[in-house]
Amino acid sequence: MTLGALTLIAALALDAGQTGLDQELIRREIRSHHARTWACYERNLAADSVTDFRVVLTFVVTPSGQVESVQAKSSIAYADVEACLVSEAKSWRFPKFSGSAVPVRYPFIFKADED
Repeated sequence: MTLGALTLIAALALDAGQTGLDQELIRREIRSHHARTWACYERNLAADSVTDFRVVLTFVVTPSGQVESVQAKSSIAYADVEACLVSEAKSWRFPKFSGSAVPVRYPFIFKADED
């Protein structure tokens, strides 16, 4: 197993009543920041050889497309990774939409490939 073989797996969960912002647009925006979210892992966990790690980001996308109320909860308490991901999420910008703010829960699962 090598750290270079690590991959990021992510899924998306929206509030069930949400209609103002398409799931695929949310996925696309988050995936466009893959390198920066991956860097949060590499800077903070790679040296510790943590290879099975899950972080759930919970945030709200406002109709203006900005992200607010970001929280992170990880499977292992790594405050530096959580803080890095929260900081990254605050910089994301989604398309403007009509309606009310959209709550999003987005889990990131960092897993190692076996060599």
